[in-house]
Amino acid sequence: MFKILLAAMILACPQDIITPDPSHPNVPPKGASAMCGDGNWTDQTGAGTCTDHGGVKAWLTPPKR
Repeated sequence: MFKILLAAMILACPQDIITPDPSHPNVPPKGASAMCGDGNWTDQTGAGTCTDHGGVKAWLTPPKR
């Protein structure tokens, strides 16, 4: 049941999450625009960025308005 719920949550996630290079975990991945509150990276820049990931922790590029 947990695996099904987790899969549904991942599929429902509207952001494009980017995975960092495991050999350089503290370096933002190529194309990342923000780090989410849960430690994931995204390339999104508009309203709602990181909504399902604890909000934006830090912007790497200015958000679009």
